[in-house]
Amino acid sequence: TRELERLGVSSDHVVTVRDFHTPVTFTELFPPDSFPLYFYREPSAPDLELREDQIDWGAVERAEIFWFTVTGLSRNSSFDLHLRALDHRGPSSGLTILDLDYRSNLWSSMAQARSRVAAVLSRVDVAVGNREECEMAVGVSDPESAADALLERGIRLAIVKQGPKGTLAKTADERVWVEAWDVDVVNGLGAGDAFGGALIHGLVEGCLNLRRAGLLLEDEARLASFRQANRVEDEHNDQGRDHNDRQNRQDQRDRWDLEQTIRYASAAGAYVCSHIECSTAMPTREQLGIFMETEGLP
Repeated sequence: TRELERLGVSSDHVVTVRDFHTPVTFTELFPPDSFPLYFYREPSAPDLELREDQIDWGAVERAEIFWFTVTGLSRNSSFDLHLRALDHRGPSSGLTILDLDYRSNLWSSMAQARSRVAAVLSRVDVAVGNREECEMAVGVSDPESAADALLERGIRLAIVKQGPKGTLAKTADERVWVEAWDVDVVNGLGAGDAFGGALIHGLVEGCLNLRRAGLLLEDEARLASFRQANRVEDEHNDQGRDHNDRQNRQDQRDRWDLEQTIRYASAAGAYVCSHIECSTAMPTREQLGIFMETEGLP
């Protein structure tokens, strides 16, 4: 937990699962777009062995963003726990996001993974994955067809990442294509995590606009309160900066439409790709803002 807190991540819900080792992950570097991963997660990993009494179910229900992964569905007990978590996501909850992080060596077959994804897709608002992961989920890898197939299964926002080829995002009535940022790729490990974190930031900042597009549910007052709390925190952090800088930040918040959100997420992924590190390369908002101002799209 010390490292989480050093990086500014809350450790309030971190628990210890005895009898299982912390997983080890290795990656090979074949820039610009091949970074195979190797996991040591035997006989199982702590994140797949949580017990019901270790989960704060109230936090699950209240979360403005509830993000879960396909990896979390790969063990029977963890799959059942995820189904229960989805049961706690009701009309007063925010967005539920599924990361289609398919790792073939964690599954007996792609068919097994697809069947479990099928069991949860109708209860998810946003799905995020690359072409291979989309093929696992819906049986097609073509970006347009995959996004459409996800929407047909009840997803409200489908995002198909294509590395150096860019990113496609689609809703029932909007299509956004964002070109990849032109960077010297060093290591792709962690780029998806940076993309996801920045995506969450954009969805939260733009939640009222996204609600009008049908991506959020009806608790308008609670969402407005949540955004205001984030603005108050930002204003506190901005003390000592001039008024114009704060106003520019406020103006940016008011422009968080889907295209801006995907562009921001894509930039975060590109930023991490240009570094050898993973978690320690995740950009702050200030760093990402500078990156987006100085790095041009191709």
